[in-house]
Amino acid sequence: MSGFLIDENIPSKLQLKGEFVHAQDLGGRMTDSDLWNYAKRENLTIVTKGTDFYDRLVLQGPPPKVIWLRLGNLKRLELLAHLSGCWDRIVALLDGYSLIVVHPDRIEAIEFK
Repeated sequence: MSGFLIDENIPSKLQLKGEFVHAQDLGGRMTDSDLWNYAKRENLTIVTKGTDFYDRLVLQGPPPKVIWLRLGNLKRLELLAHLSGCWDRIVALLDGYSLIVVHPDRIEAIEFK
């Protein structure tokens, strides 16, 4: 995996391990289809808080892989603190799973074929 594409619904200044591209960095307002295709082409995992990429993953299958953050409305520092504590585990799970769902109290890993 080469990096992560951060959806527009997540703050752009996440300082976690890895290489990140934020949707805003791609210029203009890209549609979900544009972001999906970009992530697929560039071998990026999408990090999102919305259901759109989960739905697309269920219907179309991977790639790309998706990290779905189901953490509610957290301030940027709270989000960063939560992800910092489990980011290594999330990244490790991407080796065998195409969907990682991050809840406040647990992480689920699901494989779609």
